[in-house]
Amino acid sequence: MPTVTRAYVPARICLAGENVDWLAGPVMTVALADLRTEVAVSAGPDDWVDVRYESPIPGRVQFPLDAENSQVAACSDYIEAVVRTVAAVGSKLSGLRVTITSTVPVTGGLASSAALCVAGVAALARHSGLSLSPGDVAALAYSAERTGMGIECGQMDQYAVAVGGLLSLGCSTTPPAINRLPTGDDIRFVVGTTGSFAPFSGVVSGLKLRWQEAEPGLIRYVARTVQAIHRTIPLLDARVRTPQVLGELVNECQDSIERDKGVKNQTLERLIAAAKAAGAYGAKSTGARETGGSMFAVTDTAQVEAIVQAIKAVGGIAIASAPDLDGIVYDTA
Repeated sequence: MPTVTRAYVPARICLAGENVDWLAGPVMTVALADLRTEVAVSAGPDDWVDVRYESPIPGRVQFPLDAENSQVAACSDYIEAVVRTVAAVGSKLSGLRVTITSTVPVTGGLASSAALCVAGVAALARHSGLSLSPGDVAALAYSAERTGMGIECGQMDQYAVAVGGLLSLGCSTTPPAINRLPTGDDIRFVVGTTGSFAPFSGVVSGLKLRWQEAEPGLIRYVARTVQAIHRTIPLLDARVRTPQVLGELVNECQDSIERDKGVKNQTLERLIAAAKAAGAYGAKSTGARETGGSMFAVTDTAQVEAIVQAIKAVGGIAIASAPDLDGIVYDTA
């Protein structure tokens, strides 16, 4: 039986700082243990890559390893970018079979594309005998998205899911400065979606234009985000009421998203209000845009079920999760 190398990578939520990473500012993220992407790699036909998407969107794509500019279906573009990025750093790749299974909603503001790229780089590198640190994997995944795919993105997502845990990331450098923060034992998160998602294309370019024009609201949003993160880090380091501290952080950031950044999403706001009424310490959108995206609530173990039911009662899909502390996990069989 051929050897199969698997890499598992969590989703992430952005506690503070959507879009601030590409402005070289700080962000705060946490990885989620109960939403994951798995990429499995094994030997395949010579000089071909056979990609099978099992979930969330089934599909199959094949492309040759030696074609520099081959056109493939949109759902496989990420894997081709990953394969060519890993090959470019000296990894010896021959024929491959790649299988993707994921529970991370696509275009839901939960870093689904970053999780796919990070898991793909990790599995391909390990399969070919290349030893990479989580930071190395994140850097290659970032290159695959930004250079290989031409997608405007910052560094937040790739490092958040590769490293795992509760992080503050200083994105003024490449790679970003990574500060791992304590989570405590009792903190939990409930993600809420409507099952309706919107693509991210155009969001960053629009915000960049607003930044270049020095729009006062966007400047206030960035300033408030930076101040909130800097105020929160010492409290987390001191292990002061982690769920409550993060709840206060995300409430302030959600207020700034709506008031300063000017992003209002009535569907997500309904889920946010329901979660807070059910006892959440805080709740905000993630992947903030006027349509699509997701929200999440910060809570403790005692209130998880009440918040899940509250989100469902107003038409949402609720997923409870503990924080993921591991980032990339490997399995070879």
